[in-house]
Amino acid sequence: MFIFSKKHPEIFTKIIAISPNYLVSGLTDEPLAEKIHKILLFLQKMKLPMKKAINKWELMMKDIGITDNDLKNINANILIIYAQNDLLKEEHILKIAELVKNSKLRKIEKSTHTNIINKEETIKEIIIKFIK
Repeated sequence: MFIFSKKHPEIFTKIIAISPNYLVSGLTDEPLAEKIHKILLFLQKMKLPMKKAINKWELMMKDIGITDNDLKNINANILIIYAQNDLLKEEHILKIAELVKNSKLRKIEKSTHTNIINKEETIKEIIIKFIK
């Protein structure tokens, strides 16, 4: 999401970022993330369809090449939504919101990194207050 905004600011004028991270150090528990990644790889070797889940975990487990300065230069309106019990450190998400000048921040209570998108509050926030 940040990469697209950096490369094509004329296209991406509004962005919804759900639990975004750009540094591995933003994870609350890097060793746990690595263990889950290994489990997913094992399940894939067992012929289970894990490609999508593996791709998501791998995005969280490596720095994506975005710097603080890149975040400062994003001009898109960004809605950052994150979970009360997220896999990302709250300080990390708050730092992103601070660096991106046109960002709005919304914490979804009683949610986790994996169920946040299914929360009615999240959908209402996205549809009603941001997209319109």
